[in-house]
Amino acid sequence: MEGLVEQLELLPELLSAHLSLTLLALFVATAVSVPLGIASTRIPTLERFAVGTASVIQTVPGLAMLAMMVPLLAALGASGIGYLPAIIGLTLYCIFPILMGTITGLKEVDPAMIEAARVICEDPPKPLQHSWSGAYRLDNDVQTVVGKALEKEADRRYGSAVRTSNSCFSTICASLRARWTNKSSMLPTRRLGF
Repeated sequence: MEGLVEQLELLPELLSAHLSLTLLALFVATAVSVPLGIASTRIPTLERFAVGTASVIQTVPGLAMLAMMVPLLAALGASGIGYLPAIIGLTLYCIFPILMGTITGLKEVDPAMIEAARVICEDPPKPLQHSWSGAYRLDNDVQTVVGKALEKEADRRYGSAVRTSNSCFSTICASLRARWTNKSSMLPTRRLGF
């Protein structure tokens, strides 16, 4: 029973050390993976190399990774066991999912949304019918948000993606609320005969 009490007393210290180790590895992996993912969407050969390398690293078992790091770090004059190999191992394991999430997220952005952002960020702003290239069709709700953004003075337009997305979200929610309150518009106008 005394051994259990002693171990429980160590729990807060060990838990905080584990969390700091994990958060540091996650921070480093994000700092590497997000810029690499952005660059990879623009350079196809870099994408193949980065995804291939990260996926190979992901397949190495954790214990084998630590076993490989002991002689490598010892050759570099660093301690082969302890905090450093754990940070390196966790960072290497975090890179692949963050990299793939970044690449997939950027590739899945609707081209119409990119066009809408381009129109909103034009300086000086032009009326929607003059600045819209028409290459992609916008949903009516998004077109409303773009139009509202262009109505604002240049210094009051959306200063960040967060403000733009919040405005899009509130416009879409208002549109859905209006549709739900008018249930007759949700019903079919005629019955289909089979």
